[in-house]
Amino acid sequence: MATLSHSRIIPCRRRITGRCLSIISAAFLCLLVAQVTPAQRPIITALSPSRQLSFTPAQVWDDYSLQGSTNLQGPWQACPPFVDQPTTGSVMTIPAPDLGTAFQFFRIAENVTNSYAFPPYTNVPEGFSHQTYLTNPVLTIRPDWDPGVTRNLTNGYLVYREGPYHPPQITDDQINATMTRINGDLKYIIETLGLRNHPSTQSPYFNFINYYLLGSGLPGDSTPTNNTPETGYQGWRFYNGVWWPVVEMTYQDFLPPDDYHRWAITHEFVHVLQAGYGVFGDSVAGWFNEAHNNYVMARLREGVAARKELGWLDAYGPLGSYLPIECYAMLADGSASGPGANYSNVNGNFGGYCYCSLFPLFLSQRTKMFFNNALWEQATPTESVLQTLTRLLGADQARQVLIEYGARNAILDYLDYAPSLTTILRQQWSNSSGNWFYTATTNQNGWLAPADPMRLPRHTGRNNIPITLSPGASRILIEFAPDATGSKGSVSDLRAQIAFRDSGGQTVFSRPVAGGTCALNLTSKPSNGVVILVIANVKLNGYFSPAAYGWDPSETFGYRVRILEGGTPAATSSQYF
Repeated sequence: MATLSHSRIIPCRRRITGRCLSIISAAFLCLLVAQVTPAQRPIITALSPSRQLSFTPAQVWDDYSLQGSTNLQGPWQACPPFVDQPTTGSVMTIPAPDLGTAFQFFRIAENVTNSYAFPPYTNVPEGFSHQTYLTNPVLTIRPDWDPGVTRNLTNGYLVYREGPYHPPQITDDQINATMTRINGDLKYIIETLGLRNHPSTQSPYFNFINYYLLGSGLPGDSTPTNNTPETGYQGWRFYNGVWWPVVEMTYQDFLPPDDYHRWAITHEFVHVLQAGYGVFGDSVAGWFNEAHNNYVMARLREGVAARKELGWLDAYGPLGSYLPIECYAMLADGSASGPGANYSNVNGNFGGYCYCSLFPLFLSQRTKMFFNNALWEQATPTESVLQTLTRLLGADQARQVLIEYGARNAILDYLDYAPSLTTILRQQWSNSSGNWFYTATTNQNGWLAPADPMRLPRHTGRNNIPITLSPGASRILIEFAPDATGSKGSVSDLRAQIAFRDSGGQTVFSRPVAGGTCALNLTSKPSNGVVILVIANVKLNGYFSPAAYGWDPSETFGYRVRILEGGTPAATSSQYF
């Protein structure tokens, strides 16, 4: 018997992974290995006495075919039923060909240039509170140390509290209408979206959630009672050794709401729910408190108003694609902040980078609907979001999250939310704070390198390089050469992948590669003639000079690419979506 490993024939009694392959009959059974991309090959590892052929594919979810020929040089024909079958495991086993067949030679052909389907995520935990949000709960008004409170109004789980000054612009009916609406929102968020009510409302406390009126003369409140400027936020009160979350707002938030105020007020009460988990504090995950909150608001809007709409700040995740997912803001010089709240020295609208809800939206669409809840429920107090995610999904699936998130971001693939995101991104495309959705490159001896080193991918960041297809191109081949280390010396871990939407609106992806050839057969074509090469940083840990939260916001990771076949660089000012 003979087998072909890589590009040479191994004699019949050569040991393969410790097993001596013997001649089954006088006829030779020749097993060969073939693949489109020479740098990666499926490897035949064993043929058992029961005639089970085992091989190791180059990559799980490639398509493979068993092929036969009467001649070592071909032509090769498919051997049903093993034709264009997915490789579903790291080791595949199929019945060996019958020796009575007309073919004398066989091979496993693995096609790595056809479009790639991201494998489904497995063992994904979900979280759900299963709590009931009561209409008339029996609760106590606390903390009871507020000496300046002169009036309380209770409604559901909320208590409105004001000082000696009552603004004439609002009535009790308006205050109650606002609290009734918020209670309805919280009921949906807790009973349908599965978040927990704050523990202070449950046994053994049974407290109301305090809703303070700023500008009413409460002690410690510097908000003026006359010409009160509008503001509102989730704050804290310290009582009996415990910090209790509260909501504080000015009178404007009790007026009949426009569409912004309709959702923005509930947003602050979602922060109260988040605070009840005791995890993802500001120092490690301040950004996620805002991103996840806006995600919850999108799902709320979908559920109670049948509107699948995102907010205008959702555009700034894609527009600042090189930034870490886990950073709070882009700083004025284009660098990244850490994960905690940062309101100073920011780059305009990118100061609201953390309000982009796309990452939790992606997790709900591609992992499990209630996986975000599991992150809150199962995190430890010192973990970052990515650390919790990696612990729950495993490192390989965590890297897939970063790869897939980058690829789907590049073509705005957010299912029913894609039309809203497309509209918002077009509206913000020419904003005064900048646009780094696509990455400009310069030609350096035939290789393309990013033109602006400041905008190289940082922790969990991406670059998107648009490529115009050549007329009549049937495939595109791109050589990807990542730098060995980042700008601070950390070992690099980048991936390259081609992505586009075809003329029928279907998403098409190539297999992601860590280096070498990124290839894709163009069995369908992009409607605009442009594909996107996505470079994603999937480095989970191991930074040379990490901050206390586990990564370095200032380290960048370089690379070069070379288009071998099928296209040329496209302009980065256009919109290819």
